[in-house]
Amino acid sequence: MFKNKQPIYKVQLRSADKILEGVIFALLVLTWTYVYISYQSLPATIPTHFDGSGKVDDMGDKSTVWMLPAISTVLYLFITLVNNFPQIFNYLEDITPDNVAQQYTMATRMVRFLKLIVVLVFGSIVLATIYPGNYQTGIALLPLTLSVLLFLPGLVFFLLSSRKG
Repeated sequence: MFKNKQPIYKVQLRSADKILEGVIFALLVLTWTYVYISYQSLPATIPTHFDGSGKVDDMGDKSTVWMLPAISTVLYLFITLVNNFPQIFNYLEDITPDNVAQQYTMATRMVRFLKLIVVLVFGSIVLATIYPGNYQTGIALLPLTLSVLLFLPGLVFFLLSSRKG
């Protein structure tokens, strides 16, 4: 299945990595908490889809709001699981005993950063869906804006960092 078998190496998390994991988990819990606290006061129908300009183009039952933190949680768990196996990732250069620690550390940090973006984007979608009037003020564009503003600079940083090794 794999052309080159990558070496197995256990990445040691630094304090910053552990803090980021805690922040991501806290954001996920905060998303669930916000949905739970807000649910009773939601109208029977809520925005379920926004067009490219942030305007509501579909409405649905308020129970659909639970899907957002559920999907976010499934993605969080999947990304967390996959991030424990950096040897299955693709790398820009060959992995050798000399660069395995640096390459795997950078790769797992990039995946952790992507996990942060996923949780932030889903949290912002929850905010745009629940908070009264958000879909009239343009905050519905927040998920897209967050994705672009966080992902592109982060990707460039991690790609450049992986080349330095």
